[in-house]
Amino acid sequence: MRPATSPRVLALYASYIGIGFVFFDGNALPEWRIKRIRGVSATQLRFRTVKKLLEHFAPDVLVLEDTSVKTSRRDKRVHALYAQIARFAKEEGVQVKRYTQERVFEYFQAHKKDDVSLAVVGVIPALAPRLPRMRRNYMSEHPRQAIFDAAALGILHIAMEKPEEGAAERTP
Repeated sequence: MRPATSPRVLALYASYIGIGFVFFDGNALPEWRIKRIRGVSATQLRFRTVKKLLEHFAPDVLVLEDTSVKTSRRDKRVHALYAQIARFAKEEGVQVKRYTQERVFEYFQAHKKDDVSLAVVGVIPALAPRLPRMRRNYMSEHPRQAIFDAAALGILHIAMEKPEEGAAERTP
């Protein structure tokens, strides 16, 4: 039986290529992948893919980017997709947590996604071979960036939910 202190966390990030995800299961090495999605109704295909991921991994917590803030530059379709995913996950009894991109940058003390990706590699060294080249202004975002964005969301969630060290000692 799994200890109560290590919830199974599935972090997702929608990108132009499909869905990047990282699955954290306690202290085990995380599982990551990009599910490439093409087609006319890509949003519905992404949703079906996420349903399959939720069924396969059976996470306790689903972590998504919070696109509801005014500073979010994500497309309306991504916002609608995340809302649809969150509704489905809640119906399935999965807790949903959302974090803004600004919160991720703040946590990793980063100014751009390249910095966040390097920090993610510091936490999950096995991702180092998949690290995209540093992006220049004229370059498109690398498809593998979705894995690092999902990993950053998952790492942030785990850090935010981790009980404070020594909290039990301080309670009267």
